[in-house]
Amino acid sequence: MKQAPRAWYAHIENHLVNLGFTRSNADPNLYFKAVQGMPPILVLNVDYLSLIGSDVVMIKCKRELASEY
Repeated sequence: MKQAPRAWYAHIENHLVNLGFTRSNADPNLYFKAVQGMPPILVLNVDYLSLIGSDVVMIKCKRELASEY
């Protein structure tokens, strides 16, 4: 059970990287991606994630994130 969060984090990180997100060097929980000149920013925490960006970019990113499931 102690390894479950680590396994989940590794799984979601691989998915984000496959979608073109880049992990920040300053904060390992912060990911960003250049989309139409407007970078969406994703913050990954223990059991949730926050996505910040313009409406158009957010819709596209949400679809991409849901594509695996």
